[in-house]
Amino acid sequence: MPENGRIIRQIDLSNGLTVTFHDCSQAIVGDRSQARLLITIPVTIEPAKLETKVEHPETLRRFVEEMRGGLEFQSSRTRNFISNDVLVSLLRDMAEEFIRTNIGYLSHPDFSTRYVLKRFLEWEREEAIQRAHTEAVRAYDQNE
Repeated sequence: MPENGRIIRQIDLSNGLTVTFHDCSQAIVGDRSQARLLITIPVTIEPAKLETKVEHPETLRRFVEEMRGGLEFQSSRTRNFISNDVLVSLLRDMAEEFIRTNIGYLSHPDFSTRYVLKRFLEWEREEAIQRAHTEAVRAYDQNE
C-alpha cells in the first residue's frame, strides 16, 4: 500500500484547510491487521504573515524555498492486532475521535500561521546546530 494509503474521508474546515484521512492499515497474520489512520493537512506557507514574527526574514526566505512553499501537518493513530471484521468501523471511530478532540484547534483561523511558525523555529534550530557542528569539525580539522 502506498505510504499515504487509501483516502477514506476528507473534511473542509472553516479556515480553508482540508483534513484528509488515509487508511494505512497492514495485514499482520491470518485475519488480523494493524489499523493505522494517517491524518494529513496541507498547509501553504504565507511569508507575509510570518515576517513580523521572525528575527531574521532572510532565514525565513530560505525556509520557504526549502519547503517549496508548503508543509503538511500529520498525525496518526494506530491499533494493533485488530480483527479484519472490525477494521473499517474502527478506522471510522478513530477518525471521529480525532475530529471530536481536534476540530477546534485545527479550525482556528491562525492554525496555519502558528503551525508554519512552529515548523520554522524547529528548522531554524536544526540549521543552527548543523552550522555549529560544521564549524566545530572545521576548527578541529584545522588544529590537527
